[in-house]
Amino acid sequence: MTITGTLDSRRIDVSANSVVSGIALFLAPVSGDEIEITPRSDGSFPYRSTSGQPLFWALDGTEAIDFDCPLDAAYTFRFRIRQRYVLSDANPTNWLLTNHPDVYLAATLIWGGVFTRNSLLGSTFAQILDQGIPQVKTIIAEQSRGVLTVDPALSWSSRGSFYDGSE
Repeated sequence: MTITGTLDSRRIDVSANSVVSGIALFLAPVSGDEIEITPRSDGSFPYRSTSGQPLFWALDGTEAIDFDCPLDAAYTFRFRIRQRYVLSDANPTNWLLTNHPDVYLAATLIWGGVFTRNSLLGSTFAQILDQGIPQVKTIIAEQSRGVLTVDPALSWSSRGSFYDGSE
């Protein structure tokens, strides 16, 4: 999910996002590569009073992200989380329902078959769910993939020569 910080604030409220736990937080600059912000336990890093680019973050329960310093700009972040799938008046939808309503409906109808003791209903939708879950897992895995890069200092230079042992 994409979130934006507020100038001179060291917190971002994430309570509306049904966060179970934070996985990673990346500073997403307008140009250039993302910068991973180091996660720490709340209170285990020094809090700076001067505004700047954050070095550390902690999740305050499931309510807010705390940084080690007030932000010197309204930074945009990419926040990877584990999320609850519970629906409520405050959260009428979630990622699974928004992006894969067929899988959500199939799971609901299976439990409806269990509740009404209609095994034919449950088994029909179990087949649909068995096909949909691997597709969702693949999509999640593709979104989680990182990009492997090589430090330029370690790559071969095309300008230089190298010794091949013949001479």
